[in-house]
Amino acid sequence: MQETTNKGDLIRSGIPTVASDGRLLESAGMIRVFTRPEFSINPDCPITVKMPAQGLNPEIKIFTADFDGGEMHWNFLSSPSNENLLVSLQNGANLFSKNCTACHSKELDRDVTGPALACIEVGENKRPRDWLIKYTKKSQQMTKDGDTLALCNWAYYKPNVMPDFDFLSDLEINQIYDYIYNESYRRNLCTAGKTYARADPKECNYSAIVFNENNFIDTFYYDFKINNNQWINCDYFLNFKDVVSPFVVKIPEDGEVYVIFDNYMVYFPLFKYQNGYTMARTASMNSVNLPLGDPVIILAFTKEKNGKRKYIEHHTKIKKKNDLNLQFKTITETEFQSRISKF
Repeated sequence: MQETTNKGDLIRSGIPTVASDGRLLESAGMIRVFTRPEFSINPDCPITVKMPAQGLNPEIKIFTADFDGGEMHWNFLSSPSNENLLVSLQNGANLFSKNCTACHSKELDRDVTGPALACIEVGENKRPRDWLIKYTKKSQQMTKDGDTLALCNWAYYKPNVMPDFDFLSDLEINQIYDYIYNESYRRNLCTAGKTYARADPKECNYSAIVFNENNFIDTFYYDFKINNNQWINCDYFLNFKDVVSPFVVKIPEDGEVYVIFDNYMVYFPLFKYQNGYTMARTASMNSVNLPLGDPVIILAFTKEKNGKRKYIEHHTKIKKKNDLNLQFKTITETEFQSRISKF
């Protein structure tokens, strides 16, 4: 079995994150199961895979590899088996956007009118889910009734008053907090050392809290089945809107050239065309859709020879015009492998 779960793995695999129609995909992980030549996977008895993830993306779908004229692309195969959970998370995202973002940060990680909600069920300043549901429905009544944590919140944020959301069902509120919990991990907001300014329940003498982590997702994973030996990829489409020129990279000798995104699990190769390297399917195009201003790395290297390679690692940002003329430097094969492993 071979799997890729980070950019270094992706680069070493040589498999780009591009759909068969040329659109970019962000990968949450790829896997391929190998069998002996005399054996194959029985389609009536597929292998169940749980692909681990750091938070779940509701837009993820399952794709399978397709080789077309020497190029590898991805074709849609199915939705994950745990799609119901992903649909519930998307419902939570929609409810959060509609009901919460007037007062709370959409990014979850900063105070605005109301407090940052990142990791609200994680760490020392966590809130228990049953308390959150009650407070979301009737925060003002809980403050009047003397709930000590509600009073602490009032002391922190007065004169701002949280409106009551008693028109939302328990299911809908659970979906909102499931979304916040999941998104906090997707955005890597719950790492050690990160804190968010809100009242500490212990300081509020709130003895009713049981300090257990929310376990709505014990382990984040995408669930799917494999019934052949092809590469399988957990992906979603990146539908960028900005219009820019395709990358055209000139290097002094032939090699492999890639564009690697900083903010996404995405990379794609550039192919030799006339006197430079450009994006597949764009040789005759004047524009493509990519995120203007996003940081990327142009990675280029030659084949290994006598324990050395020629290498380029150029950090830049996507611009309106993306023509680059770059120069190699020579590094050892050991140094090359070390650099690739850090992506």
